[in-house]
Amino acid sequence: MWKGLHTQLIGELSTHSLPPLLAPAYYVDAERSLQVLLDDEVYPDVEITAPTVAQAIRPSGVGLPVAEMTTEVTERPEIEGEEDQESAIFIRQAHTERLVAVIEILSYSNKTTGEEKRAQYLSKRRALLRSGVHLVEIDLLRWGQRVVTDLPPHPYHILVSRANDRPRTRVWSFGIEDRIPDAPLPLIAPDEHVPIPLQTAYAEIYRARNFHERLDYAQDPEGPLTAAQRRQIRERLTAEGLSALS
Repeated sequence: MWKGLHTQLIGELSTHSLPPLLAPAYYVDAERSLQVLLDDEVYPDVEITAPTVAQAIRPSGVGLPVAEMTTEVTERPEIEGEEDQESAIFIRQAHTERLVAVIEILSYSNKTTGEEKRAQYLSKRRALLRSGVHLVEIDLLRWGQRVVTDLPPHPYHILVSRANDRPRTRVWSFGIEDRIPDAPLPLIAPDEHVPIPLQTAYAEIYRARNFHERLDYAQDPEGPLTAAQRRQIRERLTAEGLSALS
């Protein structure tokens, strides 16, 4: 993930990708970094709001799409402590303004600026987990400190913590050669979830901003690469007709 993609993904998801999947029952806002206020009033990266369970309004259409798991999925106990961000996505219930879910895309600065910023994020994350709001954390950076430990040996991870399933967290782990999985965005019953179309959003950003021409594919990406990862990147670039790593 190159610098700037964090902000671009939040913009693409909150403006174009998620609203059609959530309307009219929910709406999406992009706000500044995770911050937990008094009285459980939470303002995370991306927020989903919905009415109470009895008042829940189903999104338009016959039913909500089901997220298709395309890569390895593991289940593990919730671990205290995680990361911070400059901006995020909030999902709220339209009828009640209730905050339903937060999507955090872990940023470049969050994983490279030391323990103080990490500790701040982890503290705010713990408060959010106590608030009854669903939390999705997306880590598309190969290096830096992880939000949780003991993750599968893959470079990228999506963590989904359902408010009604804690302390368990579901983890989608994937590699350089994999498509980004459409992990689920939990909602309010009777709505189960909608898929988070990360691969589609990523592809649209890449196309719209002409990264095919702008990026120098002869240069190593930031962060250390294993021999296997370097080979995977070289093979993918060759298949796409781009200049491969030396």
